[in-house]
Order: sequence, then structure tokens, then C-alpha cells
Amino acid sequence: PTKRCSFIGLCNNCIKSQDVPCRVKQLFKISLIILGSLAFIPLLADVREISYYADIFGTAYNFIRPSVHQLFEIRYSPLLALLMFLIAFLSTHFSKDKQIPELARISVFAGIGALGFGIFRLFFNSVFVENLAWSASWEELTEFILMVAIAYVIWLFRKAFKIFPGKENVL
Repeated sequence: PTKRCSFIGLCNNCIKSQDVPCRVKQLFKISLIILGSLAFIPLLADVREISYYADIFGTAYNFIRPSVHQLFEIRYSPLLALLMFLIAFLSTHFSKDKQIPELARISVFAGIGALGFGIFRLFFNSVFVENLAWSASWEELTEFILMVAIAYVIWLFRKAFKIFPGKENVL
């Protein structure tokens, strides 16, 4: 409450010092509506069970996309995201606090995770519908890239996270 807002240069007037509506809070709420509308992309996609055999290094392998997996990916995940965005919107809208409430911040990131998962799986399984080996390969590769990126961020900020604090633990 005592620090200046990062958006003060854009807003000119701040809720912390004047009786004006917070534009960051307004931007947050409209962003939730936009994110919620994106949840309809996987919700409107068709569920199609796919099964075929492929030869992998001389071994027959059955690639399958069962309906139950697709229901989780393109029905449950987007619905969960919509619920999280609704919780974030309502908790922000009805909050007496001038800031965005912690419940809203937690909910929006949970919603982004659920929505991202659903859209990501829909994308790979739609692009590689006739070659699910590539879908699985790209999915695993992107997960690996994300883990490396997270490890790199942790390494960059290891002092702030109090990881490897002493000289004896330097890699």
C-alpha cells in the first residue's frame, strides 16, 4: 500500500492516493473474460477415438487416443479453467480491497494451467492426428524444454531462493 504502482506512468491517477477506479483491476477483469472465452476452443472440438498400429524399429505398436483421455483434455480441463476464471473474476469484483485479492491471483494461474493443458493437447493431437508418434514426441520434448527453463530460472535466482548459499556447494 505504501509503494507506487508499476502502472502509474500509464494511469496517471492511482487508487492508492486518489478516489479513482484501479485500471489494473479493470484490465485484470477483462483479461479473465478473454481467457474464459478461449476455453471454448477445446470445448467445441470433437471427441474422436483414434487407434492404429505403427511399426517402431520392427515392433508393432498400437497408438490410441481413447475417448476418456480426450474428455479429460478437451472437456474437463477447459471447464475447470472456466471455473477458476469465474472465481478470480468474482473474488476481484466483490473484493473490498483495492488490490487484486490473493484468491483471484491463485485462481487465474490455476485456470491458465488447466486451459493451457487442454489447448496444448488439442493442438498436438489435431496437427499430428495421423501420426501420434510425433504428437507424443513433441509433447515430451516441450515438457523437457519447460523443465530445463524452470531449472535455469531457479539457477539464475538461486541466491534469492537460498539454494547453494555456501561456496562449498558451488557446482
